[in-house]
Amino acid sequence: MKMLYDRSTSDVDRPKYLLLFGDCAYDNRMVSSAWSSYKPSDFLLSYQVEVSNNEKSSYLTDDYFGFLDDNEGNALSSDRLDIGVGRFPVRTNDEAIAVVDKTIAYIENKNAGTWKRTVCFVADDAAGSGSDNSFMQHAIDLADSVLRYSPQMRPERILADAYKRESSSTGYSYPEATRRLLQLFDQGMFMVNYTGHSGTTSWSDEKLLTSDHINKLSSPRLPIWFTASCDFTRFDDTATSGGEMALINPKGGAIALFSTSRVVYDTPNYEFHKAVIRYLCSPSANGRLRLGDVFRLAKQGSRYLLTDGNKLNFNLTGDPALMITIPDYQVEVEEFDGSSLSQDIPFMNAGAKVKVKGKILTPNGQLADDFTGTIHSLAMDSKETVYTLDNVGEGAVNYTDHIRTLFSGMDSVNNGRFELVIPVPLDINYSNERGLLNFYACASDQREAGGAFNRFKVGGTADDLPESTDGPQMMLYLNTPDFAWGGKVNETPYFVAELQDANGINTVGNGIGHDLSLTIDGKTAYNLNDYYTPQAGDYTKGKVGFSLPTLSEGKHTLSFRAWNIMNNSTTKTLEFEVVKGLRPDLFSVSCTNSPARESTTFILSHNRPDSELDVRIAVCDFSGRELWVHTERGISSGNYYYVDWNLSSNGGQRLMPGVYLYRASIVSGGSKESTKTEKIVILAQ
Repeated sequence: MKMLYDRSTSDVDRPKYLLLFGDCAYDNRMVSSAWSSYKPSDFLLSYQVEVSNNEKSSYLTDDYFGFLDDNEGNALSSDRLDIGVGRFPVRTNDEAIAVVDKTIAYIENKNAGTWKRTVCFVADDAAGSGSDNSFMQHAIDLADSVLRYSPQMRPERILADAYKRESSSTGYSYPEATRRLLQLFDQGMFMVNYTGHSGTTSWSDEKLLTSDHINKLSSPRLPIWFTASCDFTRFDDTATSGGEMALINPKGGAIALFSTSRVVYDTPNYEFHKAVIRYLCSPSANGRLRLGDVFRLAKQGSRYLLTDGNKLNFNLTGDPALMITIPDYQVEVEEFDGSSLSQDIPFMNAGAKVKVKGKILTPNGQLADDFTGTIHSLAMDSKETVYTLDNVGEGAVNYTDHIRTLFSGMDSVNNGRFELVIPVPLDINYSNERGLLNFYACASDQREAGGAFNRFKVGGTADDLPESTDGPQMMLYLNTPDFAWGGKVNETPYFVAELQDANGINTVGNGIGHDLSLTIDGKTAYNLNDYYTPQAGDYTKGKVGFSLPTLSEGKHTLSFRAWNIMNNSTTKTLEFEVVKGLRPDLFSVSCTNSPARESTTFILSHNRPDSELDVRIAVCDFSGRELWVHTERGISSGNYYYVDWNLSSNGGQRLMPGVYLYRASIVSGGSKESTKTEKIVILAQ
């Protein structure tokens, strides 16, 4: 890299990024007993500090390979990175393929959606090295900084101390905080941040997130991770760290990590964290940055960081040339409920149907009249103050933000312009303070736009409210729409409620019992407001989808209650029987291309949405000889499971043109397998 850097004549031919493709070992020569079964040729070198047996002062860094100016490399704390450096810490072909495929999918933006506006800040309940509750206070401050740089983002704070702390024989835990975090991983996030104590396999003493959780993550909507904690991505050990697991997980986890390889400290962590957020969330003069540039600039982002040695233990685990996929077009509101923005600040009244008109602007501020697609709107009530519970006696902390969602909907954008209607529930704060509208839009060609608007107040009640006392219409089922009353299901069935109401569905609740509420056997209740998805272009219809927790064998009853925005409710019940090891139904198997010339994707239609499946697909000739066999374990978010195939055998040879059989099978929870077989035609390349 030094040679290429010195030989370059301009920015055009100067190297900008270095991707280290392979894992590394603290024992480079493999002379210790822990490494004696490994081969040095299977690993890439890393920079290890000479005094490596001092836990507090040792460090492992890939930055060394990015110090390319003359006389750099001796004072690593103050040297400046000249290129972005990242690493794929992979050891096998399968791990390499998984990380490369995830990276390509992220570049192609195949899974664009509203998850791009969510930034999650998770904080330990313990005190850091600074003042009491510094972990939580840092998370609060960092979330606020996101809004300063990028108002269209929606920070979510998972502060451990804001949840009930539970005790068991294995120690303390925060199960509701973990449940919310895993829900966000499933929905997708632009970035997830953790501030607190950790080891190589878990976050916090209460195990907010563990290696077991990470290995089970299954979502194509992949966040960037920042972990301001010790050792979480120690990538030079024989054991695989939690951070490495997040990257090599083929079905979910992380697209990249700004994470630590050794012991780090609270205050310098916070300074580096602030710098990363600044470069991630605010566009540069040339637009969006690549991860390597964010990492490089953040490490010299302030006078404090220029000479800080703590930053050396932060490494970029991922592709440094990966471009951040944050929306760079803007959503602008032109008219709010018939009022132009030059008039007095309008009100959003309870029970009203508020009309909003707006447009999409290019990064240069011009009307994007070729932008046609969908826009997602999120209406938030006025700000509230949230206090934590002081579970550990360190003192409570608080923050203020727009907490309650009044409406979430989707509508169309045509030639850069949109109109939408927001039904406002009666359950508002009535504070006469400002609310917030958050927007995300995506064009048919995957261009994305974001925006926020707060020039309105929430309060008062609309005139001429409807007098109907009818609640929403609903249809309930488990796993599939043809579910029969009293039918048999697996131990973790997927609950669905299809809802319709002319006034709109209430997903606010506002703490007075008007939530979308599911009760199992008259005992355990779940608030499902966050699981409601409105139908595109129609605020009167929507669907709730929720994977039930593991249930005992036998007969059960569930009851679901939904409210409309006029606070009228409907309740329905279902009876069902849980059968342990119930065989899943594999309705059909098909493939996207047949005849296939380059590749194909197998599609398995089944009745186990949101359940973990063991999937096996075998491609055979007509004598039954298996030429390609693929097995994996994963979770599909709907009733379809997808597996890609490149038309090659397990040995890597391209199959000859002809007709073949493919046999797909699924197993769930130790059940008997369900199998189907179909034909596929392969053409010559």
